[in-house]
Amino acid sequence: MVDYEILEATLRHIEPNVPNGKFSVIAESADGRYFQIKFCEVGGRHNINEFIAHYVGKEIGAPMIDGAFLELSDQEIEKVIRFSKTHSGIFRDLDLSISKGHLFFGVQWEKDTVDIKEESELMPKVLKTTNKNTFYSLYPFDQFMKNYDRHLGNHLIVKYANTMYYRLIDFDRLFGQTDWSAIPLLINDFGCLNLKDYHRFLYSIVKNDGHDHVLRYSYNISMLHSDAIADIIQTISQVYTVSQNELDMIHAWLSGRSRLMYDKCLENNDCFVNVKQKRLNVCSSTPDQKVSTYIDTRLSNTIMP
Repeated sequence: MVDYEILEATLRHIEPNVPNGKFSVIAESADGRYFQIKFCEVGGRHNINEFIAHYVGKEIGAPMIDGAFLELSDQEIEKVIRFSKTHSGIFRDLDLSISKGHLFFGVQWEKDTVDIKEESELMPKVLKTTNKNTFYSLYPFDQFMKNYDRHLGNHLIVKYANTMYYRLIDFDRLFGQTDWSAIPLLINDFGCLNLKDYHRFLYSIVKNDGHDHVLRYSYNISMLHSDAIADIIQTISQVYTVSQNELDMIHAWLSGRSRLMYDKCLENNDCFVNVKQKRLNVCSSTPDQKVSTYIDTRLSNTIMP
């Protein structure tokens, strides 16, 4: 399981994301580290989504940036509220009450990064990183979590001295929508993310050797332990104000979809137009199964179509 620090923090910078009607802040922890925190609009769940993805990513070995829960004082919260009100023509009202104790999840802010401006630059720069094979985790991971916000700016290459590392970032749009309303509609949808041209580009750059890693990470997802899922749910219930129904939906998604991911990734091989190899012999295929076969009966009327 993944352990997270709780760090007192002070806001240093507020960065608006005007096209999406939200904003993030850079906060400095008491020990001198910097973290990025995304704030939730009313009905939104941006910050919780970032936590869920980070925890799952760590569990399956995806290349995640370090994360922590940042504790903001009343004075720091007032800065956020004042900024939101000042920019009321751009931003929706924020639901800061979603945090029970002014705790918000944040990921460490990396200053020394490599720019990726064109699609043609992505793989050449990824291949120069020390952990280049972790890049392929994004395919089953985004498919598992229905992360619809994958674009060229959501690949991070970080430089430490003379070494470069690949990192996955930006998971505030999980489950198809930030407000979780699409969970009942998408829980049994394992299709590839051919939502836009960029996803088709991503699938086109995978060759046979890369596809081996895609399948290995999908297998890691299928092995996501029930104790880890229970810990995610418990942490959400302790830190955030969410309903029991919402917790049940998240639990059903993580537990039901995870154990099917390897088989479903095998079924989606056609999305990888340049892959001929079709299987990694690590477990058996059960293509007719659905998440509904794993969901407790008390949830069946709640989240299933």
